[in-house]
Parts: sequence; structure tokens; C-alpha cells
Amino acid sequence: MVGDLFEAMGDERFDLITANPPFVPSPFNTLRFRDGGRSGEDIQMRVVAGLPRHLAPGGIAQIITELGERDAEPVANRLREWIDGAPMDIYIIRLHEYSAAKYAIGHAQGDDYQTFLDAVQQWGSNLHAQGYMRVVVTLISFQWSDPSCGPPWTRVEEAVSPQRAAGPEIESEFHAERLARRTDLPEILRRSWLRRTGPIALLDAQLLGGEKRVNTKATLMGQALTIERQLDPVEREILNHLEKRIAVAELLMIFRQLNIEEATVLAGITSLLRRRLACIDAQVASVIP
Repeated sequence: MVGDLFEAMGDERFDLITANPPFVPSPFNTLRFRDGGRSGEDIQMRVVAGLPRHLAPGGIAQIITELGERDAEPVANRLREWIDGAPMDIYIIRLHEYSAAKYAIGHAQGDDYQTFLDAVQQWGSNLHAQGYMRVVVTLISFQWSDPSCGPPWTRVEEAVSPQRAAGPEIESEFHAERLARRTDLPEILRRSWLRRTGPIALLDAQLLGGEKRVNTKATLMGQALTIERQLDPVEREILNHLEKRIAVAELLMIFRQLNIEEATVLAGITSLLRRRLACIDAQVASVIP
């Protein structure tokens, strides 16, 4: 069907909505497939605004785009305004970012040096007028919220651009976040078993001249989306105990002997579940739907 965005769709809803809309904040707006007006938002704002009317329950919308970013204004706030308060969960993956100056230079054109400099000035002035300090390449996904998991949430993470389809991983991220938000999760955990979700690469930063570890980053290997996740000492120690499947009750006993409170361990497990570094063993923990 051919039409202006959702215009030809009436009130029809869809399980999957994808878009790669014109998004470039251009002072010229001459390349219609690319330029999204001076703000870059003329088309993508309308795409997002139409999601509450056209995304089916249980469906997902995914948009690959660029967004201008202002200091002290999270991009997620703008997206929330565009969906006009609709109860949707939003997962934002930042793939790359450009400073306003680099973005202006990269888009300016000219047959001679002066013309090029003038174009850089025009691009830079437009970005400045919008308040953009940088432009971020993003993959944004939307799903309707589950009321049983609390209010609508937003997650923002960084990853390199995937080289293969990442849809199933994004769906898994939604599921993991909702699991972590269940109010009955502590009770579920106490009667469950845990295991790692797969091979995990750990990267330690160490303070030169001392033995103290500064922080640890964990990356789940073999994924289309390679996301580095910061670990605190308790989370790292839990992962160390997941060499094989282990009962949470046993984990709690181990950490109790180390004088670490149960609430701290359960919070660490929840964090690992949320970031898909650990999972509840479905063969034993049949309480998880």
C-alpha cells in the first residue's frame, strides 16, 4: 500500500513496524530521502507519534535513525513526548555519536574551499540553532508495557553497529527487563537455579601502581549486539559461582558466610538477569512463564 506514513492504514495494527526515516538535521532539506527538516525530526517524529495507534499488543517497533542531542536533555524525554504518554517501554541502543562540528564537516559540500567553508558554517549554525551538541546514531525499539512489571521504563545502552540481525536479542532484552521488574522476583529466585547465559568476556581495569581493581566490564560473547556492562564486586563474584548450574539458596548460603546480606546478593542476581549475563534455569524454575 502506498501512502503518507500511516495514512493508508486506517486503524490497522501490526506486530512489527520498522522505519529508517529521513533524519538528517539539514539547513537545505534538498535530499528528501535523507533530510528531516532543520531539526531532523519532521518525519521521524510523525513515525513515532503513530505507534500508539498502530502497534499491536505484543508487537515491536524498531527504528534506526539519528537524533540530535542537547546537553541536560535525554533523548528519551523527546520520545516520550512524541508518543504522548502512551504506556510503552523504550529500549535505546546508541551505536555511534558525532560532535556537532564533525557532523557539520561531514555533511558540507563545495566545489571550492570557500564554498565548502560556507557550507560548514551553514550546517554548524543550524545545529547550534537546534541546541544540538552532538548527533547520535540510534536503534530505538518500542513495545507496549506490561502493567504487572510496574510503570513504563526506558533503557539506554551503547553497542557497536551489529553486523547481523539483532532482533531476537532485542526481544530478549525486553523480556529480561520485565523479569527484573517483577515484584515477586525475590520469591521466585529463592526457589530457583541459576546459570550463565553463555560465554562471557571480562575486562578488568586496574589502577597502575596498586593492586586495587577499578572496575570490571562484562560482554556476552557471540551476540550481534556487543554491549559492555559494568559489574560491581558482588555481581562478578556471583558470575564466578555460575561455572555450573547452582541453586540460589546455595548462593545465598555462600555469601552469608562472607557476611554479605541476602538483599545485596538478590540485587546482584537481579542485575545480572536484567543484563542477560545470567538466567534462571528453565528446566528447574518452571515458575517462570
